[in-house]
Amino acid sequence: MAEIDIEKKKSPIWPWLLLGVLVIAALIVLIDDNDDVKRDQVVTQTQEVETAEENNFARQNGEVQAYVSYIEKNGREVGLKHKYSSSALTRLAAALETVASNYDDIEAQNIIEELKKSADELTQNRDSDKHADIMARAFNNAADVMKEIQQKKYPGLEKEIEEVKQAAQAMDPRAMATEQNEKIHKFFTESADALRAMTENV
Repeated sequence: MAEIDIEKKKSPIWPWLLLGVLVIAALIVLIDDNDDVKRDQVVTQTQEVETAEENNFARQNGEVQAYVSYIEKNGREVGLKHKYSSSALTRLAAALETVASNYDDIEAQNIIEELKKSADELTQNRDSDKHADIMARAFNNAADVMKEIQQKKYPGLEKEIEEVKQAAQAMDPRAMATEQNEKIHKFFTESADALRAMTENV
């Protein structure tokens, strides 16, 4: 009896090729989608940072402008009750707080808190003979904070800060504050000019 030679049929290769093409296409789509997601994440993060910076600048500029406007409108109202000096110091502290908020400096924040307390002291005891001493200390502290901010963020404003420091040092802590109206006005004006220059150089 003769043997029948049965030849096994080979499986066609094209289904495997098709499967390979489909797998590669799927991988390309997944990689492309992943890139889109990453790109969207980067765009979103960038937008969030820009929005935060804009909000911070608006807040900073608002506090500085409030201080500058107050000095320009009320700068000649230095008087016996020290209401002007107290209000000016309070606004100066708020302006410095926003300008200094871009970096973490505990000492600067502590000094700013002291400025707020000094502002309160000026109106708490109107008959005190220590008002000039309180102002001299507050003015020099404010000038020190502004100098620190200037060195870290505004190297081109050295001259403006030096004028603030000179105005602060001109205040005599042993003389009556009411006899130093021009010096008080000079300090607040110089510090307003320096802070305005900071916001314009952001």
